[in-house]
Amino acid sequence: MCKELDTNLNFITLDFEDGESEECLVTGLYEIEGKKYLSVVVGANEDVDLENDELEGYIYEYTDVNDEEFELIDIESDEEFDRIAGKIEAFEAAREE
Repeated sequence: MCKELDTNLNFITLDFEDGESEECLVTGLYEIEGKKYLSVVVGANEDVDLENDELEGYIYEYTDVNDEEFELIDIESDEEFDRIAGKIEAFEAAREE
């Protein structure tokens, strides 16, 4: 089961291990299998068509640290990533119908 959660985040900045940073559009916060997952799209701005443009996206496990902070955790397992991405895609497709 996939349930979308409310988030007050519109954009976040991801800081990568190589020192690079990317501003990302938050596309959803979901509860799946008892965990929270955040999906983001890199490079999205007002000129981007989210439906038709090919954009790079990420999914992270999301954990609240406290009321003001959260932590994003890489999904290490390809199987977990594919399962979670599939559930998010199915949820979004059903919502659009």
